[in-house]
Amino acid sequence: MPASKIKLFFEQNYGRVEKNWKCRIWTSTYKRARQTAQFIRQEAGEWVTDIKESIFLVEQQFGLFEGVDWANGSVDDLFPQELAHYNKCATFGGRFWARVPMGESRFDVCRRVYHSLQPIREDGIEHVIIVSHGVTLRAVVMCLFNKTPEWFEEEPNPTNCSIKVISDKEEKYIWPKEEERKKLLQPDADLLLLHEEIRNLRKKVESLFPSKVDSLLPKVDSLVVSTKIEKKKKKSDTEKKN
Repeated sequence: MPASKIKLFFEQNYGRVEKNWKCRIWTSTYKRARQTAQFIRQEAGEWVTDIKESIFLVEQQFGLFEGVDWANGSVDDLFPQELAHYNKCATFGGRFWARVPMGESRFDVCRRVYHSLQPIREDGIEHVIIVSHGVTLRAVVMCLFNKTPEWFEEEPNPTNCSIKVISDKEEKYIWPKEEERKKLLQPDADLLLLHEEIRNLRKKVESLFPSKVDSLLPKVDSLVVSTKIEKKKKKSDTEKKN
């Protein structure tokens, strides 16, 4: 189990628990994070001394889009104007800065994470385990190592139950192993094709209608995604009939 890897890491690097040993878990307040933190403490035994929670370690708030499936076009159907506004901001300012309607941008996440790291540092506890979520964990690494927004956009979210060791000198995953992690992060072939079609169509729009780019580009994204979904649905229906 992934949690046992933490105990194994401590045993391999520190041998045994010394008298003054302290290792604190800081966890998001989301139920799944709390459960994971408790499981880690149970598996790690005396290597983990206590658990604290922070509301600043929760996942990015997706506002109006919370719980809506982006991939199947539901956001387009439910919030077309809000999605168009978000896509416009993401296209011209970068996704890192684009704020989800009634939610957060990735910059907002980094800002609250930056402030959450202060009490963690002030604890005076050398060994800390942070249990959090994909975007938030990327924000933690960004703040600790002064990474750029460009790095943030290129860095994939850690896979579920990933374990990354971060020190003053390095950051590395100890679970899953690199080969397995690459497989888990391997993008879907259909998704790659979809992104390529969007890029190509955007270039055509920019060259043919330069004065209308602001209003047209968000529609391009929605059109390509909707068309792909409809084709996939028709293909699935045909296969069922056959």
